[in-house]
Amino acid sequence: MKLKAKIYKADTPNANGYIYPADVLEKAVAEYNKKQRYALGGEYPPDGNLNDLPVDKMLGEAKLEFDGEYVVATVEALNTKTAAIKEAVSGCPDNIKIMPIAQVANESVNADGGMSVSHIVCTCQDVDVGDAEEDMYIAQVIVDES
Repeated sequence: MKLKAKIYKADTPNANGYIYPADVLEKAVAEYNKKQRYALGGEYPPDGNLNDLPVDKMLGEAKLEFDGEYVVATVEALNTKTAAIKEAVSGCPDNIKIMPIAQVANESVNADGGMSVSHIVCTCQDVDVGDAEEDMYIAQVIVDES
């Protein structure tokens, strides 16, 4: 099972109102994908130290892609975590969100500041996404029947 959602759009305000140019997003995606990363399930933003979260919060491997306009996050359930993703999705099958947690190099991101995505969170909670496009963050659930 996979979850897939657009989490950023170049040159467009995100949920926090930041505007990231395409080159900043492209660099952030490349940096994020250098290491194996896992999406967390639960509340957004997560409680506690993000570098010391319990293993039972990890739903699956998270990868980012940049197509020149959108950053798309894909969360693929680990074999042992398929049940965890199914449980997370069962509470909100039409409205699960994939939310990024980014670290901003400086507050003037709209100029030439950088950013990096540190974590991906899958959540059912109603998250205020500001002026972001209507279909941003809403996950598509892909069930692999094989």
